[in-house]
Amino acid sequence: MQPILSICIPTYNRANWLRSSLWNWLPQVNGTNGLVELIVCDNASSDRTKEIINEANNWGEFQYYCNSENIGPVRNMYRLVSELAKGKFIWVVGDDDLPNINALQIIVDLIKKDYSSINYIYVNYSYWNPSKEQSEIELLNSKDLDFSQVLSSELGTKFVDRVADLVSVDINCFTPIYCSIMLKEDACKAFKIGILGETYSSIETTIPHALYIAKELLNQRALYIGYPCILASYNISWMDISIKYIVEYIPSLYKSLEKNGCEKSVLNSHRQTLTSRLPSLISVFKSHNDTLVGKFDMMFKRYINYSTFTVLGIDINYVLAAINRRLNRTKF
Repeated sequence: MQPILSICIPTYNRANWLRSSLWNWLPQVNGTNGLVELIVCDNASSDRTKEIINEANNWGEFQYYCNSENIGPVRNMYRLVSELAKGKFIWVVGDDDLPNINALQIIVDLIKKDYSSINYIYVNYSYWNPSKEQSEIELLNSKDLDFSQVLSSELGTKFVDRVADLVSVDINCFTPIYCSIMLKEDACKAFKIGILGETYSSIETTIPHALYIAKELLNQRALYIGYPCILASYNISWMDISIKYIVEYIPSLYKSLEKNGCEKSVLNSHRQTLTSRLPSLISVFKSHNDTLVGKFDMMFKRYINYSTFTVLGIDINYVLAAINRRLNRTKF
């Protein structure tokens, strides 16, 4: 029997997180009586990931694959969705993304109700910022964690005629991998976009799934699940490219969304919100190093000769002046 849903977890050198992830996912997967499969693809980890996998085999049934070498995050995801997953729908989640209680049963029940006409599923999520102590805990239990910091305040469930109608509920516009459940054929096409260059070197190799949605799925019928099914950590592994992500990739995504039918007023509201967050980036980077701050400054200076160029909806010269004032006041 073909599963209706494949949960795909790429992992690399995060054994503790993977342990908590499997501990929370597997009881829910087991409860679906074969309707859901869970697959882990290890990108040649050198920590105790295989030890964790051996332990987790006692908790429930899942599939584990290990690449002979690290092929990069996006290629690892592409392998998962194109070669390993068998489900009608594909849900890629991080090894540190923990499921809310009953999340999987809610999703499966909704898919079963309207199996044939759903082309895309949006899943609401919550954020948290785990402390160092929490990050090092051997086992985190979802039922003990706080799912109240939801991204979208719309907690109900609804069908929408167009994926484009969901842009209003998410300022991140499909960029978190875990918010999208796609048909297998769409997931394969989406992640294939990202394997054609160096990881994180372009919008295509950073958020290929979101770019694919913007270009190909906006007019498809969709299911919106407002229940916060996932708890996602702020502890992202690609923080060193976050500057480029915010000032280049996200604006490019917004342009693509607008070009392909999303309401300009909604996107402008998102642009305005993101713009207001720019000054606070400096305080984020203070916890890292001077190199990041240098990249931040250089990223804006790339556009200094374009007086009409806008970043997230405002004049670049205004941004430069504000950033320079901030840099001059801040000691690192």
